[in-house]
Amino acid sequence: ILSGGIFYKKLSDFIYQQTTDQTFQGDPNVEVTQAINGDNASLFGFEVAWQQNLTFLPGILGGLGVYANYTYTASNAEVENFAQGDELTEIDLPGQSEHVGNVALTYTKGGFSGRVTVNFNGAFISEIDGGDLVLIDSRTQLDASLSQTFAKKFTVFAELVNLNNAEQIEL
Repeated sequence: ILSGGIFYKKLSDFIYQQTTDQTFQGDPNVEVTQAINGDNASLFGFEVAWQQNLTFLPGILGGLGVYANYTYTASNAEVENFAQGDELTEIDLPGQSEHVGNVALTYTKGGFSGRVTVNFNGAFISEIDGGDLVLIDSRTQLDASLSQTFAKKFTVFAELVNLNNAEQIEL
């Protein structure tokens, strides 16, 4: 299977994190983080995907399969910049990466199903802190899932997430 698509989405009142210094009980340096509604945002992008079961391979190898996808997203969002007098500022949509991709090797045969996946997530804005953008660096994560079905009625499964211990790092 080879597939692709394009998308556009317009958002209003989206939610993002804003951190500001405020005065509380006479202390002017209280840091407050809260969810704020943004004004307007839009997303435009495309996705391509490829999936193939390698059933043409001989014997036990015939259970192998591959999967890959890539998504590109351009976004913009209007947010209130509290550090600059409540004016609207245009930024990338918080939480939205420009580049996202996955590659997986799968195996299915005799009631067994397994998948090893490499996931890439590009850098993104996580919040606005006192008018400054807090960015999360891109990361690549390795995941695996396994399942075995017995007598068509009982399945044992395991999900192993972030096997390479990829950290979410603030820039």
